Amino acid sequence: MRVLLIAGLLLLLLVGCRSILGIEELPPPPQAVACASSEDCPAPTPVCLVAEERCVECTAEDSASCTGATPVCAPDHTCTECRAHTDCTSQVCLPDGRCADEADVAYVDGAAPTTATACTRAAPCHQLTLALAVSPARPVIKVMAGMVVEDSSRSIFNRTVTIVADPGAVLTRTGTGDFLRVEGGAARVTIQDLAVANIQGSGAAVFLRDGELLLDRVEISNNGIGVRVGGGALRLARSRITRNRDAGLSIDNNSASFEVVGNDFLGNGNAGSISGAVRINNAQGPVARLELNSFYGNLAGGRGAAIDCDGPLVLRNNLVSGAVGAPPIQQLSGNCTHAYSIFYLLSNPLPAGTNNRAEDPQFVDPANGDLHIKASSPAVGSADPGTLFDALSELDRDGDRRAAPADIGADETP
Repeated sequence: MRVLLIAGLLLLLLVGCRSILGIEELPPPPQAVACASSEDCPAPTPVCLVAEERCVECTAEDSASCTGATPVCAPDHTCTECRAHTDCTSQVCLPDGRCADEADVAYVDGAAPTTATACTRAAPCHQLTLALAVSPARPVIKVMAGMVVEDSSRSIFNRTVTIVADPGAVLTRTGTGDFLRVEGGAARVTIQDLAVANIQGSGAAVFLRDGELLLDRVEISNNGIGVRVGGGALRLARSRITRNRDAGLSIDNNSASFEVVGNDFLGNGNAGSISGAVRINNAQGPVARLELNSFYGNLAGGRGAAIDCDGPLVLRNNLVSGAVGAPPIQQLSGNCTHAYSIFYLLSNPLPAGTNNRAEDPQFVDPANGDLHIKASSPAVGSADPGTLFDALSELDRDGDRRAAPADIGADETP
């Protein structure tokens, strides 16, 4: 008894001393809840993993508790965001990691019957034109794998819409002129994972006139002009702009905003075209950003084949190269400043600016379109240490997270 009293007094003294010293008592660590069935499991772990007799957020057989921003049950039995369309019962994973409600989606399949107009998952329509015309309007359009052929240009006017696509989905159009037009100050359009290709004539595959347009992980190839901006705000990220005959990207309006981050520009323009990969006309918009892009084998007649930029702007962290085996041509023109960039096979003098270099960027196979960089590339870890990491730049075009300092160009070595 005496020993117990002494032990008790010592415990009281210890607690008192901790209180006097301002040391808070820490709560005991949470204990895993043992279970025989899900009835034994309270939130936030409402499912019993019977084989291990413990409560978890979800299992592959019981994932109903995974909803909202975390709709998918991961292998570690936690709820997480979707990463692929196949993660969702609607077959639509939205850019923010949520699964779309099937009733909110207009489905497009180029192989669908021309008589189908419901644009449901069970009865998709055969053209984007029909999906945009469905009444009441649906906020999401899903383009399934395969070729979708439109027979006219299409305007997305004052709409808020997200267009997503399966791997291998390609949108094209017969005829000439600008194809997919985003118009109206209230337009808020996102296009993700879709290829827009083989638009004939000198028009643009995608034309932003007003509003806001996000192009993420898209492929814009073999058109007259890839993307043209006449106003509004463009965000172009993690995409491939390739072999567009008259220009890859043309920003025509000097008051337009643009953020062009983490893209490949390959083989755009021709020896007689005014522009090659990127043309920026006297940029004075509220946001003007071009960084972490890779350029190879672009052409233009008399202007910069890779970047023709009237500023004043500072363009950072870009890899710019002419074609291997071809005579060096003029890759840069205009009065913009370049920083933390690498230039190769350049007929121009190395541009003045901070930390610019003339070196081989060591693309893996540029002649065949592979602008990943080798581990030995001088671009590795050489980007501006002050580079902004945000929703556009934190991941490279393969989904690899950028380190700090990042690699120069569109690719981040793993």
